[in-house]
Amino acid sequence: MKQFKVVKIDKKHWMWLGISVTIVSLAIILSMCTGSPFIGDRTNTEASSENVEESKEQSTAEIEQQRMNAKRWYNQSCALCHGEQLEGRLQNPPLLNTAKKYTADQVYTIIIDGRGDMTGGFLQGDEARAVAEWLIEIDK
Repeated sequence: MKQFKVVKIDKKHWMWLGISVTIVSLAIILSMCTGSPFIGDRTNTEASSENVEESKEQSTAEIEQQRMNAKRWYNQSCALCHGEQLEGRLQNPPLLNTAKKYTADQVYTIIIDGRGDMTGGFLQGDEARAVAEWLIEIDK
């Protein structure tokens, strides 16, 4: 009969083993919570592809809601300087004909980073993107 050798582990190694187990456990838990495709993903691939197709086709009501939100965000954050009718105020430029000068990405960058005397950051993320696209869209 074969005998097994007992290995003693000192405190230092137990500490590192505990830290490693904790990190791996947290990684597994976080990946399950965020829908990682690697661990804990329980979605059906066919159902997921159908949902992607459905989400691409936005209803008219959703598009109109996005436009209304963009106009509201513009009025809250931009209209004081650029005018409610995009006419510009004081020394601030009008935003009429924006689509002739800029793309939506360029407008987004200006909203985020600012330009000239304009300080950026009045809007962030999706709000900034929606206003940029709205400004381009209303000029077409």
